[in-house]
Amino acid sequence: AMAAWLRSALEETQLPGRPWHAVQAKATLVLKSVVRKKVDRTETRQILFDLLGNQFVRECFPDAPDTPHILCPPHMSPETRAVLTAELERSLMEEFKKQLEKRHYLDSPECHAFAEDVKEAVNRGLDRQIAGKPAAEGVEVVGTALAALLQSHPTLQAKAFTKFYGRLLTPELRYFVWSRRMLSEDWLPSFQSVIQRNCQIQSVADAAVSPIHGLIQRTFDQQVGRCAVLARAMTESRRTRCCKMLNMCYMYNDTFHPHYVPISMQLLLGCEQPFDLLHAAALLGFLLERQLPVNSVLFSLADGALSRISTADAALSAQLYKVAANTGRESQGSVTNLMQNRARASAPDVTDVSMQTHPVIFFRKWIGEGFAGVLSASATFFVWDQCHLISWGVLQDFCVALCTLLREDIMACTCFRDLQRVLLQAPGEKLLVKDVVLTWQKLQTL
Repeated sequence: AMAAWLRSALEETQLPGRPWHAVQAKATLVLKSVVRKKVDRTETRQILFDLLGNQFVRECFPDAPDTPHILCPPHMSPETRAVLTAELERSLMEEFKKQLEKRHYLDSPECHAFAEDVKEAVNRGLDRQIAGKPAAEGVEVVGTALAALLQSHPTLQAKAFTKFYGRLLTPELRYFVWSRRMLSEDWLPSFQSVIQRNCQIQSVADAAVSPIHGLIQRTFDQQVGRCAVLARAMTESRRTRCCKMLNMCYMYNDTFHPHYVPISMQLLLGCEQPFDLLHAAALLGFLLERQLPVNSVLFSLADGALSRISTADAALSAQLYKVAANTGRESQGSVTNLMQNRARASAPDVTDVSMQTHPVIFFRKWIGEGFAGVLSASATFFVWDQCHLISWGVLQDFCVALCTLLREDIMACTCFRDLQRVLLQAPGEKLLVKDVVLTWQKLQTL
């Protein structure tokens, strides 16, 4: 339902003397010209008059005969009336929209004046609303209102999205933006169709319980047990939902990897309300298959981040290389675990010995999982918000930003295990959302 303050602001724009009345008058003339072409038959004319209301009829067709009885039995059955009404309403709207577009109605001075009046009325109402509420609640109200507005006016979305650059979106606005960026028009039906076909081929009764559902649950629990960020957000309900999403993605493309776990959890946290299993699984499938950087792009972004650090801070770069190379006997297990379980799947050199002592493997993990499970959930929301609003290439900027924020801790490391703790555990425990936001924003100005 529309918030009371927003409804009040919109009603304010309809007061006498406001630009809305000029818009209404011009639209009425266009509608009148459309209706005039459709009133030859008595039944058609009466149904149109019934649809448009007495005020419109009195203003535009004052001399037309009013014969409402012809729409009632025995002249016309309720079923016939319903069918004719639906057909005429559809054809009327199609022709009305066509005429408005032909006359460039939305670009008229009247419409521009009305749009400005609405903006001013909403701003005034918003100021009054926020003045009486805590700041956070006021922001939530804004996000809900913006999401509703963009939902109703798709043509405004592209321009509006550019205004969100560098901002942490509210939950409602985040769900709206992510859904628009992650689902092409044909993805959801295609995703569902492939799953249904694969279920039939493999004789699987429920896509949410795939043939490897036991493996997925065990892997999920293992990954969550190793990650404090995920563990803090975990509930039994979220565990169940994530596992079902992962099972459905497996039924889609016969693929599952451990690094899918933090990604699925972060996505779920951003799409929890309202939650729809098929929709959430489709979002996850689209994210994994079409949005997260493929290995060639991932490696390029990671190498580029390390190169930027080397140029901007030679001492920090030298420390990263030095500490990553100092694995020691007790750190060998940590290296192997990171390479095998944390690197992106199908990477051509995940077992390359030379890469086991290279700091770029941390950047690859960050980028490959979109920082899910590394940063706090809220900070990762900001990262993903920018990825959806701008491009996933901004993940390189976030690599540089995190190293800048963690510089002091990195310089204090003495071995690979220390570096692993600082780069994989410390961000989620130490860095505040505002730290990540401000550092990333500063990088955009350099």
